[in-house]
Amino acid sequence: MQTNEAIITGYKTEKWIHFLLMTTGLFLLVQDLIARNISEYGQLFSLVKYAEEIIAIVLFALIICYHIFLRSIIRMTNIDFFLVFFIIINLISGIINKVPFFIFLSQSILYLKGFFIFFIFYYLRCEEDVLKKYILVFFRAGAIVLFFGFVDLIIPHRFRALIGNAAFVDYRFSIPSVQSVFTHPVYFGWFMSFMSLFSFAFFAVYKKTRYFFMSLCFFAGCFLSMRVKSIIGFAIALFAGFLLIPLERKKHLTGVFLIFALIVLLVLGPTVAGLFQSKMQLYVIGENRMDAARNVLYIKSAEVAVDHFPFGAGPGRFGSWLSRIFYSPVYEKYGLSKVWGMSKENPYFITDTFWPMILGESGILGCLSYIIILLIFFFTLRDRAVRTGSRLFCAFYMGAFMVLIESIAESIATPVFVNPPPSIFVFGAIGICYSLARTEKSGEPLLKKYTT
Repeated sequence: MQTNEAIITGYKTEKWIHFLLMTTGLFLLVQDLIARNISEYGQLFSLVKYAEEIIAIVLFALIICYHIFLRSIIRMTNIDFFLVFFIIINLISGIINKVPFFIFLSQSILYLKGFFIFFIFYYLRCEEDVLKKYILVFFRAGAIVLFFGFVDLIIPHRFRALIGNAAFVDYRFSIPSVQSVFTHPVYFGWFMSFMSLFSFAFFAVYKKTRYFFMSLCFFAGCFLSMRVKSIIGFAIALFAGFLLIPLERKKHLTGVFLIFALIVLLVLGPTVAGLFQSKMQLYVIGENRMDAARNVLYIKSAEVAVDHFPFGAGPGRFGSWLSRIFYSPVYEKYGLSKVWGMSKENPYFITDTFWPMILGESGILGCLSYIIILLIFFFTLRDRAVRTGSRLFCAFYMGAFMVLIESIAESIATPVFVNPPPSIFVFGAIGICYSLARTEKSGEPLLKKYTT
């Protein structure tokens, strides 16, 4: 039985863990930028570069010890079986393929760090006052990142030199690919999409114009990243969120969507169409499409999965950061070392995707288990969004639901579920939703009430 002293200590511990998680989230937004600026300081650079893995592991261990201290029940989730199955598959794959222990361990941590964050949030109490703090902190952070994004748009060379970022500016259709305080436009585009989708969710529930305006502003940031996958992922997620809204409310939102569509078509339409066409030419319809590293990764991952059925080539052996750092012999075997961007001397396109990594390293069984986990998240968030008894929770569930869909769409061309900050933010948002659902009392479906 828990004593009063233990309960008080537990609450204080949770308060500090939430504070640390907020601080970690803010740090992740500038992690790569800080690392770039201290790259000459070896040990300090490594500490900053791998901080999220260290924090995830330490906090997960702390949470387990915390529950043991309180003698409380460690509750199961609906993904536990498939996650354990995924871990076992990778363990077997590593043993069969004789993957060096350091590579196996490092790649396993990369796979699991997002789930560590998920469980950290799940086992913490996240009540309404705590959730409001998270929302306030990160909406303010998003506004600051967007502001610096506009500065980066206007004076990209001077701004990047001032903050110690890469001097190179990628222009697309005479527009610089904005990256703000990030070291690559892909992360800026993803974060702006993340913020825009949550803003729209709050607009759909609370029906306040300022949330719609915020959503538009953050989407402008997403567009200025000039990343097609972020824009398309945003559009797919927004449509999925719109489908959650009851028919009565859809009628009221039709005008809003028409305004949004008109803005995109008239102001951004030609540029978006041009970006989309260029990607189609590169990866789908162009004569040299089969030479693109991303397409080669997809094709060869299927071959690797068949040849190493059903466990794959082993963690850290295909399409992953570890396979790039410790150049995998699989690339030589399957001729990928001759593909531009995948050679040992120039391996920068090896980490261009997510699913070829899962399929190639974990095989058919590992890939299926990961897909099932994402499907469980999908249906859980969807159901909570329409069944919750809280307006605030409803908006957050809906935002997390759309963010998950956007991330799944982006995962086709980005390792979004293993790279920070996307992996930490996505799994963190889902973990918060699971924590809210665990503590929330069952009630009648109220999404219709909040949106009509």
